[in-house]
Amino acid sequence: MLLSAEGPQASGKGARIRFGKGASSVEQGPFTPAESLIAGFWLIEAKSKDDAVAWFSRCPNPYEDSQGEIEICQAFGSDDFPSEIASEELKAQEQAMRDAASRLRGS
Repeated sequence: MLLSAEGPQASGKGARIRFGKGASSVEQGPFTPAESLIAGFWLIEAKSKDDAVAWFSRCPNPYEDSQGEIEICQAFGSDDFPSEIASEELKAQEQAMRDAASRLRGS
């Protein structure tokens, strides 16, 4: 189920781009408060949200002696976009990459 588990570098090395009507602005890090930053992510492949909830409910507390939370959200896939954006050719390329990654994982 686990596909990836990484974390970002310090927010001081990052930037935020805000979009407005006809213009965008760039803010250089670091960003505060720390509680509002993404500390890391786990990317899993699950058959349903219920399966994802069950999987994460069994994981050890990642916060050791403190409290925290894990937010579960679904990532977009090519099937979530209209055909003029995600053509059949693009979907086939995406599937080929998934198949290659699966072979590398040995699953």
